[in-house]
Amino acid sequence: LPDKGDQAASPVEYSQRRRKCMDEKKASA
Repeated sequence: LPDKGDQAASPVEYSQRRRKCMDEKKASA
């Protein structure tokens, strides 16, 4: 099981955070 601190409460929220993080990386690149 993944660490609770690494993953959000729900898979939907987790995927949204991942997408946001990837978008920020693209913007800074």
